[in-house]
Amino acid sequence: MVLAVVVVLAATGHALSPSPVVGATSSTVVTMEVPSATTFVDGCQAVAAVSLGIVQPDTPATTATGAQVCRFTFGSSNDTAMLRLSQYDSSGTAMVDDEPNWATTVSDSEPQRGLSIVPGLSSRAFIVNGWGGSRSTSDSGATWPGGGGMGSGCNSVSANTTNDAWAGCDVGTIYKTTNGGTSWSLTNATGATGRVMSIDSINSSSAMFVTFDGELRYTTDGGGTWQAPTTPPPGGTYFNKVDMVNASTAYMLRHSNTVYKTTNGGDTWSSISTGASGSCKSIDAPSALVVWAACDGGDVRRSVDGATFADASTSSYMPMRDIAAVDANTAVAVGWQGEMQRTTDGGSSWTRVGGDITAEDLVAIEREGTRMYAIGAGGLVISSNDTGQTWVRQRVRANGERLNAVAMVDADLAWAVGDAGKIRRTDDGGATWANQASGTTAILRGVTALSPTVAVAVGEAGSIVRTTNGGTTWAPVASGTTTRLNAVSGDSGRYLLAAGDGGVVLRSDDAGVTWTTVRTAASGTDDLNDIAWANPGEAWLVGDDETLEQSTDGGRTWTARTIPVATPGEAFVRIAVSGDGESVVVGPWNYGEIYVTRNGGTTWTNPPGSSILNQTTDVTWHGSSVITTASVTALASSGDDFATSSYDENFWLMIGGYDALDTSRAIAVGEGGTIHRQLPAGTISDYGGGNTWGSASTTSMFGVCLQQIGGSSLADWTVDPSTSCQALDSDPWRAVPTTPDTVAHTGGSAQTGTADLVFGLRPAEATPPGRYRAKVRVEVIAPWVP
Repeated sequence: MVLAVVVVLAATGHALSPSPVVGATSSTVVTMEVPSATTFVDGCQAVAAVSLGIVQPDTPATTATGAQVCRFTFGSSNDTAMLRLSQYDSSGTAMVDDEPNWATTVSDSEPQRGLSIVPGLSSRAFIVNGWGGSRSTSDSGATWPGGGGMGSGCNSVSANTTNDAWAGCDVGTIYKTTNGGTSWSLTNATGATGRVMSIDSINSSSAMFVTFDGELRYTTDGGGTWQAPTTPPPGGTYFNKVDMVNASTAYMLRHSNTVYKTTNGGDTWSSISTGASGSCKSIDAPSALVVWAACDGGDVRRSVDGATFADASTSSYMPMRDIAAVDANTAVAVGWQGEMQRTTDGGSSWTRVGGDITAEDLVAIEREGTRMYAIGAGGLVISSNDTGQTWVRQRVRANGERLNAVAMVDADLAWAVGDAGKIRRTDDGGATWANQASGTTAILRGVTALSPTVAVAVGEAGSIVRTTNGGTTWAPVASGTTTRLNAVSGDSGRYLLAAGDGGVVLRSDDAGVTWTTVRTAASGTDDLNDIAWANPGEAWLVGDDETLEQSTDGGRTWTARTIPVATPGEAFVRIAVSGDGESVVVGPWNYGEIYVTRNGGTTWTNPPGSSILNQTTDVTWHGSSVITTASVTALASSGDDFATSSYDENFWLMIGGYDALDTSRAIAVGEGGTIHRQLPAGTISDYGGGNTWGSASTTSMFGVCLQQIGGSSLADWTVDPSTSCQALDSDPWRAVPTTPDTVAHTGGSAQTGTADLVFGLRPAEATPPGRYRAKVRVEVIAPWVP
């Protein structure tokens, strides 16, 4: 538990007014104020003075009481002065858990990160994950038994033979297996400290890796020693991928858009620009001269001379996360939401492959001969036997289908929906979840709850399912369309709107029993991604290519609106409306770009503080003040339109849907069926006396004690007679006052005094875990008022 003391200096003083100057025909009064010349020194800066560190429940602790005590020195050269103390926010509770406290209640998936096929043996492949686990197959992916464990944060694997493989993990650690993954051994120290992002090898002796921090190492003796390059790749940090072609030639990719090349085994490197406008995440070099790069926004770049890159982009706007190339003409790129694109003409044209085999984010693809494997972060493995033309599912962990949306009814009840018709319900605020039979295998992309018993979900091929008994049974509903529906939203418990690809919009006036088509899907029309009700009869929808529309007649007709976007052609993926209907937030796909209106859409702002976000996946209002945005692996909340914000990135897997009742009760769902719930923020009560320091007390407490005064200080609070401020009720502890209260004062002008304060805490046994802070205002003003 951590105590943070915020010191604010305030100074006031006497006012002096000279006598007025009087003239024969006019008068002029000149006034001025001379403040008290207060002085203030905050001697509470040392960490030991203000930090309680980690405190076990039912155990008392105090801040420093010795040489590093929290000492404040104050005075005034022209008046008496007093030192005052209060709660910074006057909330009535001094200490609160100031960070989101999330618990993962369902985690049926593994954060798969790395995939490698044994050269010349397409039936044998290895996978590593972010939890330090491994899997391998010897039967072309029919089974994937688990293997030995390693350190955490393993992002990459490189296989050489049936038994030999390398794995790169956190803090520059490299592991090897020589028994097919049954066990893994740590190689000798690499000298690197960053997270290994990619490792590649050409045999059991020669390997090369790069880290997120820009470190590059190579070995030629099986990991016995690791060498840093004489001429390292320029450009600093954020290295993503390394690909060894042979013992001499290798390519390496930086997170921006630059590729680096070595022709002497990794000792010296030169740079090559891909020309991509966004960040590139992966490369594949099928030969010493041919290199493909996969980048954001469906961007792909190709080199056929190993020195220059040309545009070979797909038509998709999805970020591409990996690419597998056969030669200069044929390649397959994979990315988020199951996106797979294939070319056979060097990138002149691309074909979307895989159909709707998955909506899981694909993070890696590997090729050996005509065989390809691709993995998703939720435990998914898919494969192809014809260089990516057709694909089949091979491995999905139990309950591991991706969840795409969540709808909370109250503090206890919520539904989550996802791939393969998955529907889950909680009745205890997300602590436990039960599967419900949806009656469909279609991917469900949106859900809305009209009451504790009535809910509607929509998804692929115009699928709509509905329950009237809390989900005990779900029944299909005729939608009148076969177009994919991406979102559904309810208003007043009766009216519903649904939207999807090709601009299709549906409306229901009977809580989803029947549906009418407001607008049919049309070829070439931008896909609609989300829909939200505002005031009664008013609704908003968003879609690709900056599509933003507003309806004022309950969704029967729609009018196009415009946001001055920072990135033309932006895909708007989510929209949310506040309780008053006037405040709207739009979440585009691009980095750090949310747009907010506080006047019903008349004007929009793109707050600079939202640049901390990755690609947006959901947005939510808490009342009419706080915005929370979900992104790839993080949540960010703000109460001032992202002028300032709090940030939480403790999520291994991509967040697909987010819903909240308020700032302390929320549920996030995502890849691999993973569900997170936010626990209510804990508080530590103010000191109230009555043996609150005693063991097994059910009441937590936080208080302040005046240890001693010095200089010319006169105490207004009771000074601890022992000058030690121990965790004893006999000491003069008190609550931090809600409004400013005088701790001590000086005896007159030109005098200086000191006050030593100690803060104490004893969390009760049942105190929720978290990081607690008390913001305390300390100020000096003059004159002293008895």
